[in-house]
This record gives sequence, structure tokens and C-alpha cells, in this order.
Amino acid sequence: GGEEAARNRDLPLLVAMDQRFHAAVARASQNLSLARILIPLQHKAARFWVFSFNGATEAELLSDIEQHRDVARVIASGDVEGARTAMMRVLNVTPEVVQRPTVEA
Repeated sequence: GGEEAARNRDLPLLVAMDQRFHAAVARASQNLSLARILIPLQHKAARFWVFSFNGATEAELLSDIEQHRDVARVIASGDVEGARTAMMRVLNVTPEVVQRPTVEA
């Protein structure tokens, strides 16, 4: 599983697992546009991800795996807002980044 891949620093396997996870979430969302965009984009970004994971410690890799598990648990529970929050944590997106600034006329 993911823990063994993290301990062995099998970065290509971790990236492949991450790609499968996000593709499954995109398909499960039944948002076909998201799935059509996300899956090819992930394949193009795979080399970058291996490079970016290279500096991560085992603890950081294990934390990332646990964050992905949190997303799966919250989705399974049916908590839409919790799933959104958990996925934003995985993507390292803060609520402030997602909110659009108000424009005053």
C-alpha cells in the first residue's frame, strides 16, 4: 500500500496511486468535463510530481496519504462540504484562494 511505497521511497508508485485516486474522484463526481480535463493533465504532470515528491520526508509522504484517505472517508459519508474542505487540503488550497474578491463599482 501507500505506507510501504512511502517507506521505500517508491515515488513513481506514489504518483501512480495519486493519479488513480484523483481520476476515481473525478469519475465519481459524474462531472465528465472535470474527468476529461483532469486525467490527461495528470499524465502530463507525472514527471513534475515525482520531482516534487523527491524532497519529501517519509512523514510528509505518510501525511499526504492520510489526507487522501480523509477525502475518501468524507466522500463516503456523504458530507459535501467536508469533502470540499478535505480535497482543498490535499490540493494545498486555502479558502481565501478559492473565494473571489468583491469588486466595488
